[in-house]
Amino acid sequence: MSTYQAVVASTTDPQLRGRVRLQVPQVSGEALTLWAEPAVRGRVPAVGELVWVTYQGGDEARPVYVADPDVVERDYEPIEPLVSAQRLAPRPLNGTSFYLWDEAQWPFINTVVPESGAFFVSLSARLNPGGRPGAQCAISWGVYDLDTRAYLYVDTGRVSLHRQGGVPGVDEAGTIAATRRHLVQGLPPGHRVQIRPAYSHANIDAAYVPRIISGGQMVVEPVPAATVMPVTTDQSRQPKYLASSYTPFPVDDLAGIRAVVPASGKMWVSISGKIAPASATVGDDLWYSWVLSGSTGWKDTWSHLYKQITSVNASAVSAATRRTLITGLVPGEVVRITPVYGTDSSTTVTTFVAQSGQLAVEPVVEGEDTRVQQTLLTYPAPRYAATSTWTDYAPTDWAPITTTVPATGSLLVSIGATLWNQVSDTAEMRLGWSVSGDYEWSGDGLQQAVTISGKTWGLAATKRHLLQGLTPGSTVTITPRYWCNANSTYPNGEQLAVIAGGQLAVEPVRPGNAARPGTLPEHTARIRAVASTAVRDVLNPADGDLYILNDAEIAQVRINGRWMTVAEKRPYIVTQTDSFALSPTSSDIAWESVLAQTDTGMFASQDTMGIYTTRDGLYQISVSCRWGQSLTQNRMWVNAGGTEFRIWSQESVSSVAQGATGTVLASLKSGSRITLALRAGQTGTATNIRMSIEYKGPTLNGRYDNV
Repeated sequence: MSTYQAVVASTTDPQLRGRVRLQVPQVSGEALTLWAEPAVRGRVPAVGELVWVTYQGGDEARPVYVADPDVVERDYEPIEPLVSAQRLAPRPLNGTSFYLWDEAQWPFINTVVPESGAFFVSLSARLNPGGRPGAQCAISWGVYDLDTRAYLYVDTGRVSLHRQGGVPGVDEAGTIAATRRHLVQGLPPGHRVQIRPAYSHANIDAAYVPRIISGGQMVVEPVPAATVMPVTTDQSRQPKYLASSYTPFPVDDLAGIRAVVPASGKMWVSISGKIAPASATVGDDLWYSWVLSGSTGWKDTWSHLYKQITSVNASAVSAATRRTLITGLVPGEVVRITPVYGTDSSTTVTTFVAQSGQLAVEPVVEGEDTRVQQTLLTYPAPRYAATSTWTDYAPTDWAPITTTVPATGSLLVSIGATLWNQVSDTAEMRLGWSVSGDYEWSGDGLQQAVTISGKTWGLAATKRHLLQGLTPGSTVTITPRYWCNANSTYPNGEQLAVIAGGQLAVEPVRPGNAARPGTLPEHTARIRAVASTAVRDVLNPADGDLYILNDAEIAQVRINGRWMTVAEKRPYIVTQTDSFALSPTSSDIAWESVLAQTDTGMFASQDTMGIYTTRDGLYQISVSCRWGQSLTQNRMWVNAGGTEFRIWSQESVSSVAQGATGTVLASLKSGSRITLALRAGQTGTATNIRMSIEYKGPTLNGRYDNV
């Protein structure tokens, strides 16, 4: 027989002889070979790696493989995803600009850029803009380089999960829950980075802010530098005109993708975007979808209900992702995925939203014990009971998925569908799933569910959730379920509340490598600037070398194997307000501007009154101002992390205006809020108000004033 290219499917040789099991599409299709012996003893290739295979004496039962000796094994191994969950509601603000979450509310994710320079970043949450027309809220993210101390990616709304629109006086109408997933590329390999969640909201009552964003989860998936890579195209501009059918995007607007089917015969196809129909007619919608051509195996006869993202109602702007798993493709074939769009509203207007699109194709690389599975909701959709409880789908309508938990103890579960509701403004539909078997879970499912609420509202999207903490080797079953608090029928018998085009998919998270630093430069100078002590120590410093540490803004010299600090710059911030009206009622100062700041990463973005710390440690807080005359019972307080410090007081009357100053040292946790309050026994004015906050260093005894 000839020599063939094959894909490694399993490396868990029970005899520990370096044998692997292979997929050889030209010989045995999707079936796995018997254990293949290495032709040359050396490293064992990784799952997903391409190798060459031949057969001893032409016998298919005796395969022999040759792996590339120059391939780095980690290039093929998956890099396990990282996850961060929302803990608290966001702080009130106003405007469409994005603000970072405080780390106490939603922690950042720290990692290292892989050799590919690419990450998939997914944001999931429940968004409720509230009962105001035009109200909106969104979550997004940015990538901050800890080595260069600069942002590598800052979003202005292009990759956000977004919802705009509501019904006056109905708080929950227009609520959605979905996922937005985006591939960011071109990052510098080996750099230490933080993926930082952000949020925005506008035209929302401050009292309503705690309910607008809930159940948030951010998942970061580093892309290994393998031969089987995801491919994406990004939308460059909005189409000039709408069409009433599923119309291919102009290539200059959003190009299609040609992809080679991997040995698994499976691909993920994702379509994302920010969309809103133009017509004010109730029930009109706009959609993005895709079509696949060139396959002799899987024929694209699916309804677009299984593939599209959509937004229903004018003024209802939605941004989300629909991720669909295709199986049954023929390995080695070249297929084409073409993005399409359309609307059932007016096609002659230009006041619509159709932007920020991304088409992504991800070939599925799976091992023998990590099969990616999917099941579909039957079409037409079953009838939905009007009950405010979770109800499992009958297996004949939508089959559950049973899988073995991988060594990581983690599964990625995706559920997507097209949902719409014509019942009432308080009606809500949810699509989620439960877990049974060796691990039981049957909670309310809000974090895992796709959601839509309010009359004449609709949504088509995917909700993807990282499920962790399962027992490796155990068996679990994922069962699709729904929640529908109201339903009725049209005169022709059709339902007013519908979930259609549903797909449930389960991806076992394969064991993989941690992200690792890239190649570090040679030690060529005795005076160097580095990002941190960790980078410094990797460079094998010698006695007499001086290093400037960018993260701490200090200079240290090595003497007899120990480090001595010879210069240090303390991070500080100074805020000011020109004048403040004094009265017998104590109140917080609203700051007008920042006079000076030596480290923009040391103190988080402010609200109007507070300054937030981003690092545990000791802080010196100093205040000065000019106090009005003829006033008694004068007070100045600093509130640091919830603890009040009176830093100045004067009981008697002064016949002239005078200076007032005060200082406090406080040991604070990261995320602490610092404010200043003033009070006098009579009305008057304080002017030239300044507050300085200086970071003094880490607290060594572990005690904090605000704990």
